[in-house]
Parts: sequence; C-alpha cells; structure tokens
Amino acid sequence: MRKITLALMVRAAAFVQNTAFAISVLLTLNIFLFLPYNYSFGMNDNTEDITKYTIKQKSNSIGNPSPFFNNLPDEIIKNILSLLDSFDLICALSVSRKLEYLAKNKKDPLILAYINIGIEGAKSFSKFNCPMLKVLILRFNKIGAEGAKSLSEATFPMLTTLDLQLNKIRGEGLKSLSKANFPMLKILNLHENNIRDEGVMSLSEANFHMLTTLHLGSNHIGDEGLKSLSEGNFPMLKVLNLGYNKIGAEGAKSLSEANFHMLTTLHLGSNSIRDEGLRCLSEANFPMLKILNLGYNKIGDKGVKGLSEANFPVLITLDLQWNEIGAEGAQVLSTGKLTNLTLLDLNGNHIGDDGVSALSKANFLMLTTLNLRKNNIGRKIFQNNDRLKVLF
Repeated sequence: MRKITLALMVRAAAFVQNTAFAISVLLTLNIFLFLPYNYSFGMNDNTEDITKYTIKQKSNSIGNPSPFFNNLPDEIIKNILSLLDSFDLICALSVSRKLEYLAKNKKDPLILAYINIGIEGAKSFSKFNCPMLKVLILRFNKIGAEGAKSLSEATFPMLTTLDLQLNKIRGEGLKSLSKANFPMLKILNLHENNIRDEGVMSLSEANFHMLTTLHLGSNHIGDEGLKSLSEGNFPMLKVLNLGYNKIGAEGAKSLSEANFHMLTTLHLGSNSIRDEGLRCLSEANFPMLKILNLGYNKIGDKGVKGLSEANFPVLITLDLQWNEIGAEGAQVLSTGKLTNLTLLDLNGNHIGDDGVSALSKANFLMLTTLNLRKNNIGRKIFQNNDRLKVLF
C-alpha cells in the first residue's frame, strides 16, 4: 500500500508540477511511509557493506522540475527511490534536478538489483556520465550481451565495484566489458552468466590491473579458459571464485603457474580437480593464501598427500568436504605442513576410525573447528573443549 500510494503521488507530481500537491506527498511520506519503514534491502556479499540506494537515469525530462523537491533532504530522496519501480523512477527523476545531482555527483552506490531493467535500461548508462560513481550493482536484470556492451561504453572513471551476477551476458558480453575503460575497478562479480571459455579468454586481455576480487562461479569455464585467465595481468588479485565450473587437472596446472602472488582466497569447489590437479595446484606459489575451497572435486588420498606438503604457510581454512579421502589421507594431513589451520572441513569423506585417530594426534595447534560428519566414524576420539569444536 505504501508503494502504491507513493507511486501515484510521484507520478502526479511529475506530470502536474503542482507545489501544493508536492507538499501533500511529503506529508504522506513522513506520516505514513518513512517513519515505520525500513529502507534497506538485503544484499549479502563478501564485499564492503554498501549503503542501499536505488536510482535510474531518465530518458527525457517531463516538464520543468518542481522547486519544492529540490529542497528535500538527500535521505528522503533516497528512500523515495528505493520504493519505486522503473517507470516511477523515471517520473521521480523528472521532478527534481537534485535527483540527477545525486546520481551524477555523489559517491553513493547505485543499486538496481532484481528489478529487471533489461537491455534498454542498461543502454541508458552509455549516455550517463557518472564521474564520481564507485559502486554499481546490477544483479539479476537480464541485460544480456547487448546491455553489457552499452555498459562498456559508459564513463565510470572512479568505478571500483561492478556486480553483474545473473545477467546472461555470455562470452560476447564479457568481450565487450573487457574493452571498457574502468581503470579503478577492484571488484568484479560475473557469477552465473554463461561466460564459458571464450569469454574468460577476453577477460585475460582486459586492462583491469587494479582488480582484487573476481567472481566467475557457475560459468561453464573449463581448462582452456582458466589457462587464459592465469596468463592475464592481475597482480593485485586477492579473491578468486571459480566454483561450480568444469575445471580439471590441466586447468589446475595452469592456475598453479599464475602470477597471483597476492591471492588470499581461492574457491575451486564443485569442479573436477581430482588427485592430479591437486598435486599440480600444491606446487603453486601462493604465499598469502588463507582460504582454500576444494570441496566436491573427487580428490583422494594421493591428492591430499601433495597438498599436505604445499607451501601455503598462512593457510587457515581448508574445505575438503565430499571428496574421496580415506584414513591414509587423514594421516598425511595430520603430519603435513599445514599447521596453522583453524578450520578443516572433511565432511562426507571416508576417513573412518583410523583416520580420526591420526587426526587426534595432529599438530594442529591453532585448529578451532574440525568437521568430521558423514565419515563412517564409530568412535568419538576427539573431545570438544574451549578451543576445539569437533563436528561428528
């Protein structure tokens, strides 16, 4: 009801340009809408906590802006925008030049997630100069390859975060984006866009040398795509998400040769790394690596043996859930070099009682969480204490 009332009033104000009516809008906002309303909407990412703010570029002005709205506080304007759909946003933007000012000159994030702006909405950005914009969230909007091309032509010289998850941009769209002039880009989320190898190949040629976080999960990326990515120039890369792809041993080998010396988080869950791939990956020079996810990769005892000897001196989180690790693998882990682990997840393997016995004697002095669920364990040798939590 709040949204419907607000939408009708803003539309009327946009077209009628009546100051008295605009005053009634403000009174309605204060009395019935804003006081009890929670303006934020959820986006749970591993990036910075983003101030929630939705805005859209108008295509054409509708009449002269109402001077009344120019005097509204920024926070009220932001809250108005967060409640409007695409058509209402165009009307709202026609009411006040200040809305345009907020879009073009403020550093506030632009969040247009889950509102289906489509290709036409994405095209508007190519005409939209945002010299101060740092964060742009366009998650789940079906902008496609054509919309991605329009974004690549936009002027975002200060952009640091671009989220295009679930937009069907495909390889063609990423080819266009890779030519964009986003010199300050640090965080790029392309999760679930059906990019495939050809798209990743173009990304390796992009001028994104400031990139620190890259999400490429669920994109049907194989060994060839990862080989190209590993040859790219991303010297600042710290977080790389490649989960739920089609990466095998050859891809893991290419990754191990990459110049990703700043890497702290590597997600390779739900691929096909297997023992040979993990053996290659264990030879990588990732001295800063802290979090490694290798769940669901058909890894056995031989693969774990190589991992236990890897030079990952600051690794603290190791996810090996739902692989094929037995008692022998548990034994080599317990005597290996990974002594700084604080979390070890072995859920869904085959380590059995003998494996648990070996782990109970391991030199994991920093370990706080050990997940041993679904491992055919008959005896609970470990005892939970103030430091270590063991999950059976």
